Amino acid sequence: MTNQPLDQESLSRKLESLLADHRRFVSEFESSLTNAGNFIQIADVAMEREPEATVEMLNQIRDIDLLGHVRNLIAEFDAVQGFVFASPLAHEEERFRPEIAGLAADYEDLEQRAEDQLNTISAILDTLDC
Repeated sequence: MTNQPLDQESLSRKLESLLADHRRFVSEFESSLTNAGNFIQIADVAMEREPEATVEMLNQIRDIDLLGHVRNLIAEFDAVQGFVFASPLAHEEERFRPEIAGLAADYEDLEQRAEDQLNTISAILDTLDC
């Protein structure tokens, strides 16, 4: 029985570390989406003057697959949530619930932003095809 509190303490520290990693992932991904958004705005302005360069830039942004990356992060985060609810930490769920809910909302926002950017890229490329 003396190992039980240590095991729970260890699990709690690991979860805190995982959540810290996901906070960092969200922050870095927000920066990536902001940068991609800036390039999309530049491409939108430049498409009349330099259509070939614009197409190349937009294809490069699309090839990065930010939407795919954020969806992978969401899947990993979902595994973290599953870990919390299936682990001996379930009794501490209330302690972690606000942060988990906040990160889940952040990931939903990132996914929507990535989808919106992909739609914008497609719209610009469709315009250039005309």
